[in-house]
Amino acid sequence: MQAQAAKIFQIQTISNLIFRFVSKDKIAKNLHPDGQKNLSVGYAMDSLRRVSVAKHISGYMHRISLPQQRVSQTALLNELGSKVEIIVGEKDPIVTRISPNIPVHIIAGAGHNPHVTHVEAVYDYLTPVLTKYISTTAQLSDV
Repeated sequence: MQAQAAKIFQIQTISNLIFRFVSKDKIAKNLHPDGQKNLSVGYAMDSLRRVSVAKHISGYMHRISLPQQRVSQTALLNELGSKVEIIVGEKDPIVTRISPNIPVHIIAGAGHNPHVTHVEAVYDYLTPVLTKYISTTAQLSDV
């Protein structure tokens, strides 16, 4: 779960301005240590240059930064009846633990989007987890 976003994102106009005027290099460095040199991050930054994408992302940041959204999302996660595992990047500045019952796996060297920037590490972690899940599910369906 993301830590509470900065209050500036709670004001839609300011949120729009951030994505319009903050340098893409600065945003990219927060996503991955290599910044835009990382192909996935570079692609994301190219997308942010399009006004419609930047506006969409700023709207999303605004919505998720509202206090009632965080309360709602945390409640939903705590109500899940299935197993949940959270994967985060070691260098992600906006992640916080939400429950001691939900395991958190940290991807070394990754920022906010390990599934984009550290695909192999996420794959290596998820393969045995999903294999075990599929095996268990198959056994249950045989019963």
